[in-house]
Amino acid sequence: MREVLVSNHLFRKYREAKREALVNGLKAAGSALAGLLMLFFYPLLAIPGFIACAVFIYLLSEQSTRKDRFLRGIEGEFRLRNRLREILPDSYTAYLDVPLTRGDIDCIVEGPSQAYVFEVKSSRGSISYNKDGWDHIITGQRGTEYEGRFSDPLNDPAKQLRTVMEGARGFLRRKGRVMPIKGAVVFSNPSATVEDNVRGDIKVVKVDDVEEVFTPRNAASTVNKEAYAYEF
Repeated sequence: MREVLVSNHLFRKYREAKREALVNGLKAAGSALAGLLMLFFYPLLAIPGFIACAVFIYLLSEQSTRKDRFLRGIEGEFRLRNRLREILPDSYTAYLDVPLTRGDIDCIVEGPSQAYVFEVKSSRGSISYNKDGWDHIITGQRGTEYEGRFSDPLNDPAKQLRTVMEGARGFLRRKGRVMPIKGAVVFSNPSATVEDNVRGDIKVVKVDDVEEVFTPRNAASTVNKEAYAYEF
C-alpha cells in the first residue's frame, strides 16, 4: 500500500494541548508560590494568588484531558494504518489526515475502482449500530453500566462519517478521480466490543477486522509484516 501524509493536523493539536497543559501547570505552581509568599507578608493579597492557582489547575485539567484524547486518536490512526499495510497491495493508496474546512478526514483509501473513507474512534465499551441508531454501553470499575457518548445523537459517528465522505469526494475529484465511495467507522480501542452492523452505506468494525470493509473482489490476502512502534 502506498501512503501519503496530507497533513499533520491531529499531531499538531496534540502538541498544542501538551504545550498549553505545561504552561498552565507552571502558572498554577507560580500562583501557588506567590500566594504562599503573600500569606506571610500581605495575607489579603494572598487570596488572588490562590484564586489564580485554582483557575490554572482547572485549565491544566482541561488541557490534559484534550491532550490524552488527541493522543488516543493518534494511536488509533496508527493502528489502522498498520492494519491496512498488512492487508492491502501497492495498487491501493492511503491518504492520511486529510484537512477539511472544519476538521479532517482520518483516512481515505483509493483503490483501483473504489474509494474507502475511515472515521477512527478510540472509545471503549460495547458498541452497536442499527436502525434505531447507536447503542454505546460502558461498564465502570465497579461493574455499573452507563451510556457512552455515542448514545447521544449529537455525537453520532455515522453523521460525522457522512460529512467527511462528502469532503473525500471533493478531494478525489480534485485529483481527477471519480469513483464510488464506501465508508466505515473503525474502533481502535482493543477493549471495545463492536457488533458487526451495516446500516445503509456505513459499516462499523474494529481495527483488526477492517478487511471486512473491502469487497471480496477488491480485498487483498493478508500478509505478515513487521510491526511498527511509535513514540510521542
